[in-house]
Amino acid sequence: MIITLTGPTGVGKTDTSWALLELASPMVFLDCDWFAARNPFSWKAERDVESVYQALSAMLSYHIGHGATRFVIPLTLEMSQSYAHNRSYLERFGLPIFHFRLACGVGHLRERVLKRDRIPEQQLRELDVVPAQVQISEALPDMFIPIDVSTMDEKTVARTVLAVVSTMRQGAQQGAPADRPLAAPAAGG
Repeated sequence: MIITLTGPTGVGKTDTSWALLELASPMVFLDCDWFAARNPFSWKAERDVESVYQALSAMLSYHIGHGATRFVIPLTLEMSQSYAHNRSYLERFGLPIFHFRLACGVGHLRERVLKRDRIPEQQLRELDVVPAQVQISEALPDMFIPIDVSTMDEKTVARTVLAVVSTMRQGAQQGAPADRPLAAPAAGG
């Protein structure tokens, strides 16, 4: 299975991915943040975004070749916007894919960005794009299941994701054997 997480900068995609890694082990966390350090690189250039999908596909192939079957991948909003065009890079492995959009209001998002360990210039850039990123996130296709994370910590978000995935798998497979049962959601945070 592949779980994708998307949403605005600072919403908790990376922290939730780490929590999923802990709660649903064994799982592989494939992060795309390293592309921000590639120069030149632009999320507005289709070939650059496609190169991220190509790299993810190569990493999935490697890990699947070594027995991994469960993955979490945080997607930037730009990757989510172009998912329909690049979906074959993830779908080619035949694993079930579950897409989630983490969301919270602009005020909560600003608070989260201010708490991040960032240099002041980067923090200001992230704060400047919050309203636009919230709008982009809200306009994503329905395939990205929304989860309001305003009042949740990353473990609670991860448990919510796992509960939704479990429910969707049970409904879709109706008795078909799963690769392994998912961790059951626990009460509280």
